Amino acid sequence: WRSMIAAVGLLSVAAMIPGGAVLLLQQTLDDVLVAGDTTRLGLLALGLVLLYVVRGAVALVRTHITKRIAWEVTSKLRRQLHAHFLSLSPEQQGTTGQRLAALTNEVDALQYGVSALVTAIRNPLSIGVLAATAVWLAPGLAPIALCLAPAAWVTARWGGRLLRRRAQGLREARAELTDLVAEQLEGLELLQAHGAVQREIESFAAADERDRQARLRLEVERILPAAVTQTAAAVVLGVLLWFGGAQVGAGVLAPGQLVGFAVALALMNKPLGGLAEVWSLLQRSLGALERVYATLEEIPRVAEPDRPQRLPEGPLEISWESVSVDYGRGPVLDLVDLRACPSEILAVVGPTGVGKSTLLRLVGRQVTLNAGTVKIGGVPVSELRIADLRRAVAVVQQEGFLFSRTIAENLRLGAPAASDKVLRDALDAAGADFVFDLPLGMDSPVQDRGATLSGGERQRLCLARALVTGARILLLDEATNQVDSQTSAEILDRLHRVAPGRTIVFVAHDLAAVRRADRIALLDGGRLVEVGTHANLVASGGRYAALWQAAEAVH
Repeated sequence: WRSMIAAVGLLSVAAMIPGGAVLLLQQTLDDVLVAGDTTRLGLLALGLVLLYVVRGAVALVRTHITKRIAWEVTSKLRRQLHAHFLSLSPEQQGTTGQRLAALTNEVDALQYGVSALVTAIRNPLSIGVLAATAVWLAPGLAPIALCLAPAAWVTARWGGRLLRRRAQGLREARAELTDLVAEQLEGLELLQAHGAVQREIESFAAADERDRQARLRLEVERILPAAVTQTAAAVVLGVLLWFGGAQVGAGVLAPGQLVGFAVALALMNKPLGGLAEVWSLLQRSLGALERVYATLEEIPRVAEPDRPQRLPEGPLEISWESVSVDYGRGPVLDLVDLRACPSEILAVVGPTGVGKSTLLRLVGRQVTLNAGTVKIGGVPVSELRIADLRRAVAVVQQEGFLFSRTIAENLRLGAPAASDKVLRDALDAAGADFVFDLPLGMDSPVQDRGATLSGGERQRLCLARALVTGARILLLDEATNQVDSQTSAEILDRLHRVAPGRTIVFVAHDLAAVRRADRIALLDGGRLVEVGTHANLVASGGRYAALWQAAEAVH
């Protein structure tokens, strides 16, 4: 606010300069050129030069202040919006294109609003000073000049509404373009394998054309209101010159008064047109601001508890008690009761879509319960601080996602202060010894999110990353779906070595991969069907035994 007040003060000074220049021009015409008194000519000329030197200096300082304000406001809001996006659940995020458009185009549009606020102060000041100067010089011509006011008001209102709609169209086109290119780059290998590259090039060209057309319409219609206002001002100026010229001929007005009035009116042309553009920019910024604040007002589904409890020390048991989850298409989990004990590996198996991943996501509060309770160490997860929960639980996902950073930076994702020894121990425990054979070792860059690594190598690095955190609970969600049965069995053997003191839950499709687990839970139809060791379940002749026999027959 202090900077804004300083900017307004500078604007007030700048607004007076055109009026002063008009008065100097009038005196030069009437006192020097018409009256023939050249004694003041040098002072008048010097005064005119000094006015515009001051104006240039004021404009430089004012621009620095206002741009700094605009960029500080937008930078702060962009960081706030980014942090809010990272606090939302995946299902609250929207598309990648929408998020990128919000963080770039929509936030950038707000700086126009800050600049427009300054201009909204400057232009009326300039118009007021010039109008007062014109009335002082030729009060009889003032009523004609008032015809400009309705034209300026109507075009500003009309242009603002039009620009707001066009800005929305541009945001939608840009989000569509960003979504498309993100998907194409993510699925490039698949597009090449299916010979679909040319069709996707054409799809991108069509989306880019829609973005270009939207931008073109926005830019044209941004200057249209100002052009209409300036045209109206030119018509009024022509009428004034005709009418004022007649008054000069009749001796009612001095030539300098008419010229001064005309120059003042001509100088008002720019700020009048600017008012229409200011209104348009404000409408554009307000539209973006509404969407940004609509996002910021969205409450994260994972909220901090009002009265958080602390986790107990030592190993942690996980318990799912009468858990039910429904995404709106029927229950995914239906009254499931299950326990995962410390120092054991609990494998969860079952057909696709029976809620295995949902069971794990409940532990990290990534999914909202419809009924029941999930507890860690006897404490409901909803009563734990989110930071405490994240420190206690480490997840290895099926995608094997790695950031385009060094291997060491990826490993330290959840433990930034971890030493090199901790990293090496985790790599060894996860069977990711291949890292030590790389020319740069742990400082080797992971290119294109791990595309140059095999599926098994990515999964081992992800397992090592989870081990680096020292989390007491380790959740593996289809972490072996991209590797063969032998590699999957090796990963499970590695898990047995790190299991003491940890609670490990392992979700998998491949029954051969989990046969060495301490206990196996079979889900089917959203319900817990069987729980036991591999040998006991096979011997019982139930649903698990049937699935095992079918898997054996295939192999």
